[in-house]
Amino acid sequence: MEERAAGREKLFGAKSVAGRHSPDWTLVPYVLPSILIELREYLTADGRGPYAAWFQRLSRESAVKVSAALARMQQGNFSNAKGVGAGVYQYRIEFGPDYRIYLGKDGDRMVILVGGGTKKRQE
Repeated sequence: MEERAAGREKLFGAKSVAGRHSPDWTLVPYVLPSILIELREYLTADGRGPYAAWFQRLSRESAVKVSAALARMQQGNFSNAKGVGAGVYQYRIEFGPDYRIYLGKDGDRMVILVGGGTKKRQE
């Protein structure tokens, strides 16, 4: 038993304290931001949503990748976004044909999804 504990100490840096092991390291929990960014969809005058129409045409696997990108945006991660002019941003998703989500920002707490596409059809 003592041999096993010594092996654990060597492997994990834990020390025996009255029969219990206390590691030399501490775990730091990953904390998500408490305030999420609100995502809204742009609708045309006749009530159509260009983003929704694009999203519905995606394959299941592509839709999962795009949804993951939206979750990152909600958490404030805009590392893959860059401005393309006139207050419009392009969020790159490096998957398949390199998908793009086009969006606008209203302050720091709201994103308006304008549409989607691929690198090939950026115009």
